[in-house]
Amino acid sequence: MARTAGENLRAEIARISDAALDANQPKWLVSLDEPTDAIFATTDDHAHTNLMAVLYADRLPFVATETDRAGVTCVRTSVPVCVLGVTQQFMPLLMATLRANGRHGTYRQAGTSKEYMF
Repeated sequence: MARTAGENLRAEIARISDAALDANQPKWLVSLDEPTDAIFATTDDHAHTNLMAVLYADRLPFVATETDRAGVTCVRTSVPVCVLGVTQQFMPLLMATLRANGRHGTYRQAGTSKEYMF
């Protein structure tokens, strides 16, 4: 039986996320100043799949919905998010997405104490 486009996307997100964990890349802790349950992400640079891969790895249920703006998706979580564990490969695009959403907080690499503000 053929899978739907949504099922294919979810399978690809799971594959990307699991591959990043298997690659044993550095991990980062991203802490938001305020909890959020909705983040807008662009589709043309794959920021939406990047964000969904992070949420998948953190085992946070999410739903992606189209918006009235072309090339932008709204990713909603079932619970407000204030902390994310992020694999190195997802950090640059995730931070760009959070900044574009006007989110603020801190991030630091696991095993270190130096924090960076955004």
